Amino acid sequence: MGVYFEQKLSISGSKSTLLHFVARCIDIGSDDVPIGIAFERIAPTPVCLPEGNTIGRLGCDVDVGVEALTGRARSSPDRAELGLTSASILESEDARSLGLTTHGGLKAWLWENDPGALEIGRAALAAYELTAHWSRQEWQTANWGGSAEDMECLVLSFGLVYENATEITIRLTTKSVTVHPLIGHLSRNFPSLNFRLVLADDGYDFPLISTATHGDVVDRQVEVTDEFVAEIEGAPREVSDFYLTPSAAKPEPMTHVRFWLSKRRFRSSIADYPVYSPPFRGFPPTLTDEQAEANFRHFLDTKGDRSQNLRTFLRSFRVDINETALGIPNLDRWLWQYGAFLKVSETGAAHLTHEPEWKGHWRSENVQFDLATLLGQSIVDRYDGYRWEQYTDVPPGLRINDDHYRSFTIWNGDPASRIWIFQDLRVICTCLYEMSFMWSRRHSIHLPGQDLRRIASTILSRPAKQGLQHSQPSED
Repeated sequence: MGVYFEQKLSISGSKSTLLHFVARCIDIGSDDVPIGIAFERIAPTPVCLPEGNTIGRLGCDVDVGVEALTGRARSSPDRAELGLTSASILESEDARSLGLTTHGGLKAWLWENDPGALEIGRAALAAYELTAHWSRQEWQTANWGGSAEDMECLVLSFGLVYENATEITIRLTTKSVTVHPLIGHLSRNFPSLNFRLVLADDGYDFPLISTATHGDVVDRQVEVTDEFVAEIEGAPREVSDFYLTPSAAKPEPMTHVRFWLSKRRFRSSIADYPVYSPPFRGFPPTLTDEQAEANFRHFLDTKGDRSQNLRTFLRSFRVDINETALGIPNLDRWLWQYGAFLKVSETGAAHLTHEPEWKGHWRSENVQFDLATLLGQSIVDRYDGYRWEQYTDVPPGLRINDDHYRSFTIWNGDPASRIWIFQDLRVICTCLYEMSFMWSRRHSIHLPGQDLRRIASTILSRPAKQGLQHSQPSED
């Protein structure tokens, strides 16, 4: 899969030096269009380094040859970075199958069967003394950001723009590699130029700004602000019309005949179901902090009434969510029969925006909302430390179109404990909804371990699977 990176490299200085920079550091295509970075011209690979991707009977020839000659497994940059020790070739299945148990035996076998591995090992040892790297690929990764082969296929897009006579901008999209290691080489080669690299992975988990002048590189991990995102992406993020335009009813696929009676009964029973309406409607990330807090307070103040609405409603189906062991299994059975019809077919996101209000076509949203509220409150009551929260742990620059921002969740203070109770129930109801179609193909994924016949029981058991203890008997 890999991680994708967006990178913006700005270079400023005199016009003549910039032209020299482009001539030396940028590859130009046949139509005089810049097509990529000339890594080898910027930081030439030492000729003493052997190839590191030659694979023999026992594995990578560099690893095998070095270990046979030194009597110990060679240090690997990747494993060293993780604080791990390198595994011995003698521990591999291939070595065991050949009866190789000592380094003397390994060296003798190589001398007889694969002398080329020993030659590569000698070259790697000599190169390490000169460069502190074992192979061409490792040196290029440390100095360019990836090997020549990586840079050939993992630099997905490249563009160079002359902003003015004294500044150019290079933008790159890469997979699994970055050009960050190259900045020091560029600055040492062109000490009078100023380099500024803005870099972010696709999840914005490692936002970085690197600056370099006169060979000195300074790295700063920064906050993901609106300005940072706009610089990386080329423009500020905007809210999608999907969230801003009031939702409209969308025609449903034909329901399978076996669900007709259940669907008819459910739809007729919700005509007068109480509507949940927050003080402020709209896509949560677009509300002010005061409006969002007012909505959360309103939820906390009314959650008891909303849960009671659901209990009363379910009694019309002869489902009693009581304190006995039968209460939740009763709810499981009801959800298996009617959960598909909690899903609303719509063009937008009224479940988030309340635009339009949850009446008419959207009336079942109230039932789904109250069910999630009841299940969430049951977990809060059952387990020590759990509480409701309004989720706000989203970097400022990513909030405007993140539909998790300001969601109501439950947790105990540990991020790993967080349960997205409203989103999780919606996904499950969507799955049931698509299972109710006569002909249309399902789009949602039924995950292994997601027992759709025990939806409520599964949700309520999540904290127990984390080893948490009941705080008091369930109210359910």
